[in-house]
Amino acid sequence: MDDEAAKGVHVADARVRNVSYLFASSGKVLSRSAKVNLTDGVESMLGLSRARLEDVSATITPLGRVATLICYDAFFETCLERADASGAQILVQPSANAQIWDGPWSADASRIEGHEWLARGLPSRLQGRVNLRYGINPMLTGNLFDLRFEGKSHISANQSLTGHDSSILEIAARADGFAIVNARVDAIQSER
Repeated sequence: MDDEAAKGVHVADARVRNVSYLFASSGKVLSRSAKVNLTDGVESMLGLSRARLEDVSATITPLGRVATLICYDAFFETCLERADASGAQILVQPSANAQIWDGPWSADASRIEGHEWLARGLPSRLQGRVNLRYGINPMLTGNLFDLRFEGKSHISANQSLTGHDSSILEIAARADGFAIVNARVDAIQSER
């Protein structure tokens, strides 16, 4: 949907995508980011359309340049490279993981889902990047229709750029409930 002065609200593109919105403090939409890599489960079943890798970009905000990679996208090197190359300093990875956080990992039942999420996710994937300094991974928790989502929202740091002792600055205490996660970080030089 789009809202154009001459046409009013209208369908701009008939394709349905998994989209994340970045809002300004005023409530205005700053950017929309669509998912590039769809999962084989619900997203494929729903017939969602994928975005193009070229659509991954950064948005200038008072906090720094922000890029969004939805869930699975942040596990793909090509998406991370694109976000880093766009000059993003903060990467947001909104996620919905329909797995038991302390249960068997979906790719290898001998491992634990939550451990692998952190070991293979933003805390490790940010390291050594040129521009990406911080990662924010808000996790959907609770039930949605017949699916149960678990995850520990967390904030990560690229240790070589930030000087932090740990790649995980803060993490939710529980994987199955509401949490607000925050961390104190150094200011990022804004381009405003």
